[in-house]
Amino acid sequence: MPRGKSYRRSEAAKWRMAERQLASSDAGASCGTGWCYKVHKRSISEHTGRQHKLVIPVEVPGKTLVLLVGASHLHSLADGIVLMPEDCYTFGVMSTPGACADQLRTEDENAVLPRISDAVCVMAPRNNLTASKTPKQGGIAFGQYLATVCSVWPTAQVFAGTLSHT
Repeated sequence: MPRGKSYRRSEAAKWRMAERQLASSDAGASCGTGWCYKVHKRSISEHTGRQHKLVIPVEVPGKTLVLLVGASHLHSLADGIVLMPEDCYTFGVMSTPGACADQLRTEDENAVLPRISDAVCVMAPRNNLTASKTPKQGGIAFGQYLATVCSVWPTAQVFAGTLSHT
């Protein structure tokens, strides 16, 4: 008995999906309408036991160094997948994926930077939503984290930021 048009369409769709999966397996992962690069393994920090990466660009006279400090949302910046614009600023990145504010505070206290940063942008850790039992505890941990950042880099301008996933 001959097969219907819907069967042939279904088979063609299966073939197209298999070709897409084969083509994207080398470049990264594809799901839905988005695309994500393959995450690189990093060295494990002796202070927190989490993956940690610190990237500081070479010094360029006349440019201000802004250090971005945060968790997994800075992963693509630290790996060089996403490039920051280089106008009058250079950007350094300190990324510790999966870290809450207490763990980021520990990493900041033990950070060894080859040069002093002019500004530090603390990217709000979203992992505190699961690490803290109440919003008040999360706020206290984040306040302690900001106080530590201000004491570790006393000459730098410290400000907090967040990334939105839209």
